Amino acid sequence: MSARQNYALSAAVLTDFVLSCGSEKEAIEVVVAYVANGGSVKKMCEHYGLDWGVLWAWIRKDNDRNGLYSAAMMARGEWRKEALLDGWWDTAGQIPDEGVTHGDVHKARDALAKAEGLYDDGAKVKVDTQITIIHQSE
Repeated sequence: MSARQNYALSAAVLTDFVLSCGSEKEAIEVVVAYVANGGSVKKMCEHYGLDWGVLWAWIRKDNDRNGLYSAAMMARGEWRKEALLDGWWDTAGQIPDEGVTHGDVHKARDALAKAEGLYDDGAKVKVDTQITIIHQSE
């Protein structure tokens, strides 16, 4: 199959995907929801049998689609950070036993402290406190 035939077939698969979603607007909503919830366009293409380059060109061709995709990428970054923090919290809160060692718990707590900005120079724990005393007169 020539490159032109391959591209035509890939474009036809994208058209079928868009039509199965109902419209271009609904198709990009499927894409951005997948990405915003931690997925990758590469994995989505594999799942739906889409060509990554064809889908990428379709997204970038339209300013609205491109903007929605860019926002989804930002959301995915936040989703991934939260998923990572959730995993660390789960491990940090466990009591060491046969499945989780003291080292696992310590590493998770250390990673959380770094992620939350609790280390000042990589070695010392930074604690910021501010006490405000409010005197109420009767």
